[in-house]
Amino acid sequence: MATALLGLVGCAGHLDSDDFYLPTPDIDPEEDPVHALRRSTDPQTGEVVATWAVLRYPDGRVIKDGQERRFYPDGAPRSRRDFRLGEPEGEWTTWYPDGALRSEYTFTGTPSAMKFFHPSGRLSALGMARNGVRQGPWTFWFPDGALRQQGAYVEGKREGVWTLRHEGGALRSRGHFLDDERVGEWKHWDAIPPVTESDWQPPELAGRMREGGDG
Repeated sequence: MATALLGLVGCAGHLDSDDFYLPTPDIDPEEDPVHALRRSTDPQTGEVVATWAVLRYPDGRVIKDGQERRFYPDGAPRSRRDFRLGEPEGEWTTWYPDGALRSEYTFTGTPSAMKFFHPSGRLSALGMARNGVRQGPWTFWFPDGALRQQGAYVEGKREGVWTLRHEGGALRSRGHFLDDERVGEWKHWDAIPPVTESDWQPPELAGRMREGGDG
């Protein structure tokens, strides 16, 4: 969910570039900021693909403030996010095109659970995050529910021992991360242990073969 919920590993990119280029009429600099609703449409179909609320300041600044909603081409909900004075807050949720829950996280100012789901509804990733940034132990699963990866994050970066598994559950790799980079010695395992073949024969059979070997 791995990377960041609803497309956020951090929150630096939560302001759309379009928000900075909206035409701003002449405004009295003494006036308070004004709320306005924005929307984006598909240039080919004309369908609404996103709606969001902004605060427009007298000096021309425009920041998100309120709910943002995004939609798939058929109009099905894709994501719902809330902002307060340009900063994320409240519940952030995403869905798959068929309406199945894809991810969910609540900005509380303190560490809280961040969840990602496979289309089947099974968990694909679970861990804690603070203000959208992953912290502490995280676990990842394959679509069938088998373990995929386990390890910890520090300020959104992998740290310490991480264990990776093959789809069947067998160990794949284990080693250390430092500042999101692999360091030191890593151990790796094949998904299926190699099979060694030989021409070994039971002693009694080997003896008989030697006795009659000249025909």
